[in-house]
Amino acid sequence: MSPTVDVIIVTRDRSHLIGKAVESVLTAATPQTMVTIVDQSSDSATAEVVGHFCAQDERVVYLPIESKGSSLARNAGIAETSGQFVLFTDDDCVVAGDWVTSMIAEFDMSSSSAVFGALRGGDTDRPEGAAAAPWLGVAVTSATERIEFAPNTTDLGFGHGANMGFRRTALDEVNNFDPMLGVGCALRSWPERDIGFRLLRSGHRISFTPSSVVQHNQWRSWDDVYAAHRNYAFGAGAAAAKYVRCREWKGLRVLRDWLVHLGVRQIVSGVIRWRDPRKVRIGLIDLFYPALGAWRSRSVPIDREHCQYLDRRTSEAE
Repeated sequence: MSPTVDVIIVTRDRSHLIGKAVESVLTAATPQTMVTIVDQSSDSATAEVVGHFCAQDERVVYLPIESKGSSLARNAGIAETSGQFVLFTDDDCVVAGDWVTSMIAEFDMSSSSAVFGALRGGDTDRPEGAAAAPWLGVAVTSATERIEFAPNTTDLGFGHGANMGFRRTALDEVNNFDPMLGVGCALRSWPERDIGFRLLRSGHRISFTPSSVVQHNQWRSWDDVYAAHRNYAFGAGAAAAKYVRCREWKGLRVLRDWLVHLGVRQIVSGVIRWRDPRKVRIGLIDLFYPALGAWRSRSVPIDREHCQYLDRRTSEAE
């Protein structure tokens, strides 16, 4: 019997993009695939677009929620589904026609608990006004060979959240995504690397496969690019601080690697190789914002068993 698969797409106020994303997933889906769109939008435009798909295909489920934050939305989607495998893509992406089957094929051939696929983008689909530079790759992967990440490694370069999948049993073990880390969450971004770190610390394997491809819409302006780096740098600092508080000293190495590779090296290459002040600015953001994230996270309570921040709303209610 074919495995049951859930695809979850989190969206917020992107009714102009969500249709293409859903259409591509349905093209790639198997008969055993359910597609859940978790909507955090401030208006009804997205509901109208997704409602069209729901009326035509019973595999499509629309799930509106009031809470804001990508990790909270992903966790809500996980709670409402039951498939053996849970795959994620974003509302500004288009998946390849064999995306679902190639992701499941990687699970079948490996013992990995999580699989990340290739994320492609380029000037061919870059809208007018979007940021562009020879060195700029916003949420794309350059790897072309299959890679396995062994338990307890501090190498978190497995990929991006717009093309990832998990065995449900593994998600259950690590208690899903950290509710405080993610786009729109209190401690900003870094949810994919964080859940990867927690899986690896628990003895799981992660694999990257270039055979599973998702096209990422390169829509960001330079202000959006700077904001994305601020959010991820802030979240990296908050995540590293959490690991240390949980006595996971490998978190210090994770932070060091971030500061060296995404901070210092970007500044140096921006000055010497590219001579581009925009790259230098991004390097400075990646160098200094982790300190702000670590400082702001110091008073947030932690679930040490799962190495997660506790949702402040939940902890305050208790």
